[in-house]
Amino acid sequence: MPLKLLQMKNSMLYVMLLLITITSACNTRSYNTRQTRATSSKDLVAPPGMIYVPAGNVTMGTPGQNGDSTNMKKYRLSAFYMDKTSITNKQYRQFVYWVRDSIAITDYLNNKSYFQRMRTKDTSAKANINWDKVGDGRSIWRSKNYKIIDKLRPMYNQGDDNQSGNGELNKKILNFRYETSSADKSKSGYSVIKEVVNVWPDENVWDRDFPNSQNDLMVKSYFTNPSFDDYPVVGVTWKQARAFAAWRSKVWKAYNYKMKNPKLISLTMDLPTEAQRAYVSIPSVITNEVSIKDSVSKKKIKIKKVINPLQSGDSAFTYTMPVTYLPPNKFGLYNTVGNVSEWTLNTYTLSWEAFVHKINPVLLYDAKDSDPETLKRKVIAGSSWKDQATQNIPERQPEIQDEAKSYIGFRCVMPAPDFNPGKSNFKTINKNSK
Repeated sequence: MPLKLLQMKNSMLYVMLLLITITSACNTRSYNTRQTRATSSKDLVAPPGMIYVPAGNVTMGTPGQNGDSTNMKKYRLSAFYMDKTSITNKQYRQFVYWVRDSIAITDYLNNKSYFQRMRTKDTSAKANINWDKVGDGRSIWRSKNYKIIDKLRPMYNQGDDNQSGNGELNKKILNFRYETSSADKSKSGYSVIKEVVNVWPDENVWDRDFPNSQNDLMVKSYFTNPSFDDYPVVGVTWKQARAFAAWRSKVWKAYNYKMKNPKLISLTMDLPTEAQRAYVSIPSVITNEVSIKDSVSKKKIKIKKVINPLQSGDSAFTYTMPVTYLPPNKFGLYNTVGNVSEWTLNTYTLSWEAFVHKINPVLLYDAKDSDPETLKRKVIAGSSWKDQATQNIPERQPEIQDEAKSYIGFRCVMPAPDFNPGKSNFKTINKNSK
């Protein structure tokens, strides 16, 4: 499907995700991470930044009235790949810049040199962007060619919107279109849901979450300043997180198509389910067994508690910290407890276990903007930098899907085949995504 401009009253520009389809994926911008350690076996290689999580069981449920575990159920999870860390500011900026550059090339520059050569005589077909030519976008945005500068001028804030006086990019036009499928028993088994999402994170969450507090540095610098490159991205809604996963899936599939490596698996990435997130939430520091309460039902259950280093008095960080600052857990995952809470795929309800299967459970409802807030609630997992020093592991919290917070980030997962790692056929390699 080609990229096209959707005309709307507010002149907002939408970018079609399917620009980088598998059939035209010989050229695409890379998804880069810093010295990614990818898990490999004889038969498969993990996507950059992800590691293999073997199949296993996880016990979840609503505690009984007396705080016992009679209502707890065991669920079986297939193997999957998961990001070692929360998505960082630097990684999320790659997504934002891809959207920015796509809009600039297709809707403003209209320069044939930025597009792939057509291999068809069909005059109605549109060429796709040649990302090898575009590179990281510097040739566009740092160009001194007055023709390029003049064509891109409408992409910047004008008049009163240009508050800094330095020619800021109009963030309102950075909109991204993607598609997801959802189960639909009334039709053919599933339906396609089309979403249009503005991709720029909400930088004002620091002031909104903590009024009457000095947060100017975080508001103005946290997402854009390279000093915070390796910190978790925040201010991202549930739909923005899913949009990132959809974009990254296409980039990964395009890379696989280009490499033609049978060890690479091209499946769709998404947010982890609540069960997947609970399965891997093994902290680095655990203390004695305690009684806690569910955040909504207030029922108690015996579990262990974890020390949140950001609030224990031993941390050098007031807010978030670099995603690999603390050691990983037994799965090799960083900050599954602490730093930032993370979006999951699941819809939040107290009776969720009555609706899910015992194998790979998930309860997902794609709420519309017009739906009431009760239908928009999603599960966030893990404690964050703002929580108390001793934060309980299984406590699940609801959050409205279109609300952005300074303490909520996300990471992605991708399905993987089950196999026995074993020392003979399972190893860790250093890999940069190119």
